Amino acid sequence: MITDQYPKDPITISSKAEMDCEMRRIHTLFKNKETEESWEQLNSALMNVTRWVEEDKVHEYDGFVKHIKQLHDGINRTLLSQRTRLAGMATQLLETLATNMGRAYEPLHDLFHATLVSMFARTKKVTVKQAVTCMMTIIEAAKMPRYIPRFADIITNRDIRRNPSTLASAAACIEKAVEVNAIEAIEPYLGAVEASIRVGITKPAAEVRASLRSCFQTYQRKMPEKAARFHDRLPELTRKYLNPPQVKSERARARARIVCSSSSGSGSKVYSSNDTKKPSTGISTNIRTNNETSINTNINVSDDTSNNTSSKPATGLSSRISSGRGSLPHRRPPPIRPVITRRSAPHSHLDLPARSAPQRCNIRSRLQTKASATQTKPALNTATTTVARVTKRRTPYLYLQQ
Repeated sequence: MITDQYPKDPITISSKAEMDCEMRRIHTLFKNKETEESWEQLNSALMNVTRWVEEDKVHEYDGFVKHIKQLHDGINRTLLSQRTRLAGMATQLLETLATNMGRAYEPLHDLFHATLVSMFARTKKVTVKQAVTCMMTIIEAAKMPRYIPRFADIITNRDIRRNPSTLASAAACIEKAVEVNAIEAIEPYLGAVEASIRVGITKPAAEVRASLRSCFQTYQRKMPEKAARFHDRLPELTRKYLNPPQVKSERARARARIVCSSSSGSGSKVYSSNDTKKPSTGISTNIRTNNETSINTNINVSDDTSNNTSSKPATGLSSRISSGRGSLPHRRPPPIRPVITRRSAPHSHLDLPARSAPQRCNIRSRLQTKASATQTKPALNTATTTVARVTKRRTPYLYLQQ
């Protein structure tokens, strides 16, 4: 339980003695666990340390690195906190330390590197973005070329299965390290860079391939001879993935859409303005150029009962289409089913389909046989008997009326 309440107001440091006093106070505060009552005080303490480094330049005092080493357990716990605000303040502190200390921050990074890498595998996207942004800022400010093999091991180690988020973050860090460091600093770690490119360029994740492709392009720009020898030793499939993806032109994409549209429907074809071939008989189209805004289409649908040689149009359809994609596909109209109404049937409000003659004769004969076998019932008068069929779940029902 916290006995002293840490102040929420900002504190100013003007001497080494004040720095030592406030850092010991923060060290005592970070010995407690993160709770609902204490997490805001931890956040205020991290905010004060960030402000002291950025404004008061406390990192220039002797003993500041020692204080940070004593606080590294508490800072790592806040980095792994489920509270996004508290974890974000911890990453902001590390970014401020690297930006102001430069290459002198590199020895301190060993205390926080493993925690930042474990944040790459989080399911919360905000946490992953905070960790990647923090690592990128640290690499850009402190360079840290000796961490390239550690990032490469994440990609090349086949014994440990990594999720795509961790692989993509590690590839982005390698790309950044190759970009910001000089050639002399990268040369001792070229083996790790080439191994990560060789293994990671064929990974399923597109983000990993894109980062390593950009890393190879940077490597090729800085050291073209060594990059050419490395490229020649690669298998053919790996070299294929190293080439940037080709982007189709607008004309090629339009031609692909026309081909796909013509092959998608059965018996339907889409004609463009460049086609000189007229559509089939029965459909007459007048397609204007792409600069105009309308297409005139006249469609004559021939009767189904007419012959192919002398077909008379039964229905005329004239339409004006305001889109520029081509003519309408020819569609045969659905057949018209004859519908009769039974006046004397119990369900006379229903429009029932006509029954064929063999079916009617079969039903009448069955009814007459049944009526003659039963003596209690009067004989059926077939002249006045009406038979109706109600189709419901494909089950016939018979209704009789005298």
